[in-house]
Amino acid sequence: MYKMTHGNFAPGEQRSRDYDWNANQRIQSGDAANHAFGYGEQKLLNGAAKSIHPERIEESFPKTVIVKKIVEDQKAVTQDMLGTVKNLGQGQTIKDSKYTYGTHRKKEEWNAGKCINGEPTEREIRPDADLGISVKKNCTNSVRKEEDRDRAFGCPTIRTDIPYKYNKSVADYANYGDEPEAVDLLFPSTVAELGISESDF
Repeated sequence: MYKMTHGNFAPGEQRSRDYDWNANQRIQSGDAANHAFGYGEQKLLNGAAKSIHPERIEESFPKTVIVKKIVEDQKAVTQDMLGTVKNLGQGQTIKDSKYTYGTHRKKEEWNAGKCINGEPTEREIRPDADLGISVKKNCTNSVRKEEDRDRAFGCPTIRTDIPYKYNKSVADYANYGDEPEAVDLLFPSTVAELGISESDF
């Protein structure tokens, strides 16, 4: 009575609705008590091995999908294909797979030295015609006194004429001869990673 009025079923008890299970084609045995409803998943074996080597799983690669030709033709006109020129819809001639686009360059043997120095001519490596001559207007290199003929005028690039400042300001852009050379950048010292320079020794 309580089952009819209050639905008082025991835990795990199946409710009988008087269905004709034999008429249902999905239940072959006709035994509803032993039938499992729902979607049955396939048991996955060696899941850790398949996660490490997904390329060995046949289902991991996408299958061939057949699409309409009009869709591929639209992509060929609107999208850029790798290694080919853009289709402008003017009737492109069919090129061979070995066809190379662009201008053909003469194969010349180049090395690292030619990349840095190039191939200068003899005229290009000559010193400039105005080397050592003032190019400023109304200024000449002639000296007024004979003792100043071998004198070097101007401020030197490396300031060896003034004492070296151990604690110099960050605004001091003068070179006191303590800046690293190119060889120090190519072959740094073994203690350079520790913040120690050669002058500390």
